[in-house]
Amino acid sequence: MIEKKQNIFTRGSARSIAVKRNIGYAILLKCVSIGISLLVVPLTLGYLAEEEYGIWLTLSSMLAWIGFFDIGLTNGLRNKLTEALVVNDKERARIYVSTTFILLIGIIIFVLLIFICGYKLINWCSVFNTSTLSSQALGQIVLITVVFFGLQFILKTVTTVYFAAQRAAIVDAINTLGSFFSLGIIYLLTQINPSGSLLCAAITFLAPPASVYAAVYFITFYGKYRYLLPSIKKINLKYTKDLIGLGFNFFIIQFVALVLFTTSNFIITQLFGPAEVTIYNIAYKYFSIAAMGFTIILTPLWNAYTDAYVQGDFGWIRSVLRKLMFVWGICVICTAVMVIASPWVYRIWVGEKVASSVPLSVSIACAVYISITNWNSITSYLLNGVGKVQLQLYNSLIALLVFIPLALYLSKIFGVSGIVYAICGALLIGSILQPIQSYKIINQHAKGIWNK
Repeated sequence: MIEKKQNIFTRGSARSIAVKRNIGYAILLKCVSIGISLLVVPLTLGYLAEEEYGIWLTLSSMLAWIGFFDIGLTNGLRNKLTEALVVNDKERARIYVSTTFILLIGIIIFVLLIFICGYKLINWCSVFNTSTLSSQALGQIVLITVVFFGLQFILKTVTTVYFAAQRAAIVDAINTLGSFFSLGIIYLLTQINPSGSLLCAAITFLAPPASVYAAVYFITFYGKYRYLLPSIKKINLKYTKDLIGLGFNFFIIQFVALVLFTTSNFIITQLFGPAEVTIYNIAYKYFSIAAMGFTIILTPLWNAYTDAYVQGDFGWIRSVLRKLMFVWGICVICTAVMVIASPWVYRIWVGEKVASSVPLSVSIACAVYISITNWNSITSYLLNGVGKVQLQLYNSLIALLVFIPLALYLSKIFGVSGIVYAICGALLIGSILQPIQSYKIINQHAKGIWNK
């Protein structure tokens, strides 16, 4: 009998093989996704005026606040569903899914009702620091955008099933497909109506992903994962404690991440105007390629860590962490090269006029920020996967207290770059404490706060 030759994707434990295959597929999909994200920027800048594009970026940041209202439920579900599937407890898995969906539907309906009742009372021109559009027109755009995002907010929960089943590459495929449709529509809009419409652009970036999630919902729950189909009969609010107990810590951490990573657009808008948001986001989107590349490796590991921890396979976890630190070092070198090449890349990507307005200082600040974020992500994914997030919670609260005053101070000295450096400063606490906690956990020496 001829023995089948093994390759990198067929060697190792079943868990390692699943992770490597997810990474392999994710690399292909992320390359497509990165290409789409890079093409979308010049197309959108060609369709919208620079200030309108800045308004859209700020509005996108605001949408993240709605996602924050899931109070950590989806991350709690991600861990609990993985645990249930590892021990093949399909009944408990379906209860978790059904309970999470009904809670999220209730949350989004409550949020939408409040927003619909109050959005007309807000001066949206002041919010976006602009006179390009009337407050009424901006309010209508925000309302329609929030409704679409609310629909997406609920349907997107279906991706948790694929994370829990350690099939993260499918989630990448879903997100890439939604982005591809948005790219196609924004291209058609530039051909049909070159003058541009902020409302059309907003719908373009939200309706296609929501439609894809809706299709995936039916394919998932009426196909292979029918046994997880949400059902009113399977809703059991007693399991809410399991989901929110862990999920609430995720909720606080998400809240802080939201403040650090999205209010930067609001601060820039208020201090420097919406046009500067566009400049910042061009640099950020360019350097986020390094974060995307690193995330390709990290994404399937979250639930693989849960699987390994449940089974007590600490040797596997230790081996993975060593490899990740080596990859991080390579990413730092690549990011430094990206800084050197940035002026040339900007000119080709968004044109000479816009490229010339992106200072080298902003590029350097974004490179530092991405490198720190990638370092923290190495241990964050492990700690999230094993459910030991209380120290992260405390780190996050300290970061929250530090960020805004530091951003206001550094912005006076370094301008837009100062706001990015403020994020970096807020993240440094976790950069030190999280590796210490991870070391204690994988060597089974964690006690007290280190083991919560």
